[in-house]
Amino acid sequence: MKLNCDMLLLKSAFKFNLRRYIKDALENACSQYPKLEGRFAQVSGMAYTFDAALPAGARVVSVEIPKGTPLDEEKLYKVRLDG
Repeated sequence: MKLNCDMLLLKSAFKFNLRRYIKDALENACSQYPKLEGRFAQVSGMAYTFDAALPAGARVVSVEIPKGTPLDEEKLYKVRLDG
């Protein structure tokens, strides 16, 4: 397989920036709760809690990866996305 510059930039962006977007992605997932529009995230190997009474964008109150271990924004995590 031949890599081009765009592929390398995308790989680097995920490797170095994804960990700080995990909480943002979870915020997005619960931003419209209790609406059932297919936005709510299905996760495994992690746990998160949110408070629906808080404003959207500030609802996630804890993230644990793996379950029982608080999210470390300095640690590199592997994430699998199924499309």
